[in-house]
Amino acid sequence: MPNACARCDCLDCLDCLDCLDCLAYLAYLAYLAYLAYLAYLAYLAYLAYLAYLAYLAYLAYLAYLAYLAYLAYLAYLAYLAYLAYLAYLAYLAYLAYLAYLAYLAYLAYLAYLAYLAYLDCLRPRT
Repeated sequence: MPNACARCDCLDCLDCLDCLDCLAYLAYLAYLAYLAYLAYLAYLAYLAYLAYLAYLAYLAYLAYLAYLAYLAYLAYLAYLAYLAYLAYLAYLAYLAYLAYLAYLAYLAYLAYLAYLAYLDCLRPRT
């Protein structure tokens, strides 16, 4: 719609409030401004929605990092349990070695006692 009104011969409808054409033009401009305002609000709502999605993605990333840290902690605990198991097996092997040495010492003691009994048998009796 042109700025100059054909009905009341005003130069600009924005300054004229006398005729219905100028008032309709001003209402049309207000309606366009209202639509622009609604479009701006929709754009802001869209930006807020995108920010919310980014926040959810950030929370998912943090949850993923926490899950990875949990898995690393479980792997560390499993490694420690494996090392404890190996230490336990080494301790059992050491105890078995000590038992074997004690058994050999016992056999040597029995052999020594048998040797002493043999020597006693060789001694002449009076």
